[in-house]
Amino acid sequence: MNGEFEALVVENVENTVQIFYMEIFEAEKTFKLKCKQHAVDNYPRRYRGVVDDPDFNNWPAPLKLCHETLHSIKEFKPHIRIVSIMCNPALTDQHWKEMSELAQLDLTPDAGTTLQKLVNLNLESLFDQFEIISIGATKELQLQINLKKMYSEWTSITFVTKFSSEKHCYIVDDLDDIQALLDNHLVKTLSMRGSAFVKPVKDEVKYWYDMLLKMSSAIRDWYGIQKDWLHFQMIFSSPVIALQLSGESKLFRVGSSHQ
Repeated sequence: MNGEFEALVVENVENTVQIFYMEIFEAEKTFKLKCKQHAVDNYPRRYRGVVDDPDFNNWPAPLKLCHETLHSIKEFKPHIRIVSIMCNPALTDQHWKEMSELAQLDLTPDAGTTLQKLVNLNLESLFDQFEIISIGATKELQLQINLKKMYSEWTSITFVTKFSSEKHCYIVDDLDDIQALLDNHLVKTLSMRGSAFVKPVKDEVKYWYDMLLKMSSAIRDWYGIQKDWLHFQMIFSSPVIALQLSGESKLFRVGSSHQ
C-alpha cells in the first residue's frame, strides 16, 4: 500500500493475494482442528478461547490472527482494480492528462505516489472512465508493437535471382513468398488504419501503408516486365523468327544488352 507505486504489476499482485489468502485459509483450518483437539484432550498448554464462539474476539489467538488477516486481504482485494487500471505500462503522459482532467487534479505518478494515497482520493466513481482510458492505452501500445513486428519481418527479406540455363539469363525468383507477406501486411495495416486506437501512430501507419503500396506496385511491374521479357526472349531466340523479324530481333538484343 505504501511502496513504490509504479513497481506494482497487477498479475503479481493478484497472484500474491491469492497465494496469501489460500495459505492463511489453510492455516486457519489447521489451527481450528488443533485447538478443538486440545480442548477435548484438556491439553494443559492450550490456547485460551472458544473455537466456535459467535464472537471471534473470544477465539483462541491463532484463529483470531488468521481471521483478521483474511479480513485484511478481503479489504485489500477491491484495490487491485486501481493497480490494474493505473499501473498499466502502456499509459503515456497523454493518458495521465486525460485522467487528471476527469479527477480535476494531477494524477501523474511521481516518486511520492503510493497505492494508499490513490485509495485515499476516493475516485471510485471515475474508475469506469479511467478503465476505458487504460484499455485504450493497451490497445494503442499493441498497435505500435504490431507495426514494429511488421518492420522486423522485412529485415530478412531479399530478392533472389537465379540463373536459368534454359533462358541463359538471371531471373528473379521466389516472388510468391514476398507477395504473400506483402498482401498479409497490407491487410493488417488497413485494419490498423481503421482502428479507433490508431491516433498516436496514425502518421506512421499511413507512411507504412503507402510504402507497402509502392512495394506492391514495384513487384507487380517487375514481375510483369520479367514475364514479358522471357516471353519475347523465347520468341527471338528462334533462328527463323530472328531472320524474319531481323529489325525487331536486333532491337530486342540491344535492349537486353542494356539491361
